Amino acid sequence: MATRSFLGTLLSVLPALALAEGSAPSVPDTPAGHALGAWLTPFNSGDRSGIESFIRTEASWLKLDSVMSWRAEVGGYDLLAIYGSNQTDVVVRLRAKATSAEEIARVTVTATDPAQVTELGTFRIPPGATYIGFQLDGETRTTVINTAMAKLAEDYVFPEVGKTMSLEIAKRARQGAYSRTDGESLARLLTADMQGISHDRHLVVTFRPFRLRAVAPDERGGSAQPKAKDCAFDRVERLPNNIGYLKFDAFVSSDACADVRTAAMTFLAGVDALIIDLRDNHGGGGSDKGPDLLSYLFEQPTHLSDFWDRTTGQTTQTWIRPTVPEKRLGRIPVFVLTSRMTFSAAEYFAYNLQALKRATVVGEVTGGGAHLTSTERIDDRFNIRVPYGRPINPITKTDWEGTGVVPDVRVQASEALEVAERLASSQLQQPSN
Repeated sequence: MATRSFLGTLLSVLPALALAEGSAPSVPDTPAGHALGAWLTPFNSGDRSGIESFIRTEASWLKLDSVMSWRAEVGGYDLLAIYGSNQTDVVVRLRAKATSAEEIARVTVTATDPAQVTELGTFRIPPGATYIGFQLDGETRTTVINTAMAKLAEDYVFPEVGKTMSLEIAKRARQGAYSRTDGESLARLLTADMQGISHDRHLVVTFRPFRLRAVAPDERGGSAQPKAKDCAFDRVERLPNNIGYLKFDAFVSSDACADVRTAAMTFLAGVDALIIDLRDNHGGGGSDKGPDLLSYLFEQPTHLSDFWDRTTGQTTQTWIRPTVPEKRLGRIPVFVLTSRMTFSAAEYFAYNLQALKRATVVGEVTGGGAHLTSTERIDDRFNIRVPYGRPINPITKTDWEGTGVVPDVRVQASEALEVAERLASSQLQQPSN
């Protein structure tokens, strides 16, 4: 996990002021430093009430449950070094106590009194990465801007929108809007300008202050058997009334996860109804694995969707798999749980089941990101992700871009499981035809 999206995007790091090896850093005596300490002290102790107090008084945009999940994951932090500090910003290097992974963190506060936290996030340092920094020179900035303009004009899924975005970026560049000296700030501004026109959340310029170590060919694979958590499977169980429950939080592209998917569906064989929980599923790089799971829910050959690719001008079809490793689940009732955080490949999963009238969607309207994307490196620190294609459902003749998947039963995400269980139990009690 490179950044903690629920805590906001990490901004630019100030010129490095790293402490000498072995010295004990002190939290700076500044408003930003005070905010860092006010967060880090209860976070390290696991003091829920202390974290809640910090959120209430200084960072109301944070979610307590999300911060507590973060705390459970890392076990608190050791403060290793201060990389940059002024009145409203502090950048530090941390080491997670539970994993020993090192991260860069930044806290930004307002210049008001009392100060309010506007940014609090961490960026995990990838293994083998070389820290470069956040500062930009003019040549790099020009390369990033020009590459973004070209990719939008050449590849964006809607050509006229791509051209409009490219021209707007050129205009704003001439006006000096992108005269940033730090990379994260430039990436965030370009992303905001592009999304402001396209309203496409898949369209992103990203920055990381590291040069990643090249991966040798024999390192790309892995012989170790993946665990369910590595494949984003959170829970697989049987609820009362023989209702199956499957929760997975991403689509993982690794073929090594095929055995995990098969094991989950094997465990669920013989259930009388199935609830698939996508409330915490934000998609991921493995949307091609969606048909693997969907195929268990259909008994006959079924056309799932078409995909149109602007770069080739071609449309391809996606169908369920002709065979599955274990028995299909048949025509049992299926319920899919969604939230406003459900996104991308998870929406593809829910949308197709709904359009095919194979599942009842329960929960909140989803995020609305349908487009296929390609991520390309601009240089050592910048990437751009550009949507180049879109799905076309054979029944609706459209997709969920910008609108999201609208549930059949709209309830708060926190209530969706209870409602789906009740619906499933009620349906199972009805006499079969």
